[in-house]
Amino acid sequence: MARHRGGYFYFTVSIVNLLAFSAGVAQTWTSPVLPKLKTLDENPLGKVITTSEASLVNALLSIGNTFGPLLAVSASRYGRKITMLLIAIPITIAYVALAFGSNIYVYYIARFVKGLGVGSSLLILQIYLGEVAAKNNRGTFGCLSSVYYGLGALSVYAIGPYVSIKVFSLTCLTPVGLFLIFYAFIPESPIHLVLNGDNVGAEQSLIKLRGATDVKEELSEMVKFCEKKKTGNIRDILKSPALKKSLTICFGLFIFRQLSGMDVILSNMQIIFEAVGQSPISAEQSPIIIGACKIVVTILTSLVVEKSGRKILLIFSATGASLSILTLGIFFYLHEHNYDVSNVNLLPLICMTLFIISCSFGLMPLPWAILGEIFPNNVKSTASSFAASLNYFVAFMVTLIFPYFEDFIGMSGGMIFFGVSSGVCVIFVWLVVPETKGKSLAEVQDMLDKKNDGSN
Repeated sequence: MARHRGGYFYFTVSIVNLLAFSAGVAQTWTSPVLPKLKTLDENPLGKVITTSEASLVNALLSIGNTFGPLLAVSASRYGRKITMLLIAIPITIAYVALAFGSNIYVYYIARFVKGLGVGSSLLILQIYLGEVAAKNNRGTFGCLSSVYYGLGALSVYAIGPYVSIKVFSLTCLTPVGLFLIFYAFIPESPIHLVLNGDNVGAEQSLIKLRGATDVKEELSEMVKFCEKKKTGNIRDILKSPALKKSLTICFGLFIFRQLSGMDVILSNMQIIFEAVGQSPISAEQSPIIIGACKIVVTILTSLVVEKSGRKILLIFSATGASLSILTLGIFFYLHEHNYDVSNVNLLPLICMTLFIISCSFGLMPLPWAILGEIFPNNVKSTASSFAASLNYFVAFMVTLIFPYFEDFIGMSGGMIFFGVSSGVCVIFVWLVVPETKGKSLAEVQDMLDKKNDGSN
């Protein structure tokens, strides 16, 4: 069984996951920024933004994310490594524009451009990690991206409220800057090299990644798998029952991931706590507490995912998310209807913490981890791009609508909707999602093929 014996693999994982760190920063950037734009203090725009402007600033990241994964299709032709380099460029440009922009339209364009980079980076990152990690701990390193994502979010919550938008946006360049510095030292995916006929290069890549000189058995398995799946396109997905099932699984997981409200809550956390009113912990401090808890839980998830399995973690995650956010919805309902909730004013912080914890060990990391292992390599970039684009399109719709919740149905209505959606997710996972724990990419495809043969 292939294992990682040297430090080079861990160095590689750390460097590429700086893109996940940057994605966490991008997703939560609006949490401390929007409150500043809604006042004249420290507002570079010189005017208070409207609800519709706040909605667009928030949502345009997601619409950029929607198109971002389509850029990742180039990974099949140009390689995973060069694609990661190319997508770091729009992220860099966007933060410079946000730092020096003084017009709302600059913010719109920068958020969209940043979304292009972030959307493609998360997708190609999971494809890359799924291909360089050994099968016995592929899930662990797939989940590790969520740890870096959480660290990025925590840095936003800890720094953003206390510095100007200009200083904050320039600080956000740090992770992508470090990635660009160390980029030259990471290897190309061995599977991509095999697919392009460079078996010698693939062997050298595996030797570096595994810290061992004898990788012929693993290389042989890769070669056989890639030869079996040598050619393919979107028509192959529509013709193959196994691939259609893979697409259904990913579509479902990503739709429920967004309908749970997880991403929109992360990017609006400070605003949500401001809606609570009087609380012993400020709206600026509460996200820091939640962000720290999220990281701890995500680290624990990365350690146990190969032992407990993906499916059971997803079920417990969606159940916990549903119960906690429904409770928060009830609190907001009572608050909106002028009931005295002063005796339970810590309940929103508790509910939000439990919600983020629940999402962090399942709904947040595992759809991305499963995405990297459920498609064969000949269609992985194409199929994964469509699945990820759907994820971001749903995120765009949810994020666009969220600022209007308080005006039309109240914060309570939004939270109850998220809770019900998470409950439906439990049923979907139980009935549709297979367990991929401990299986190689080839074994996952064989399992899906056999299930479809049995159902015909």
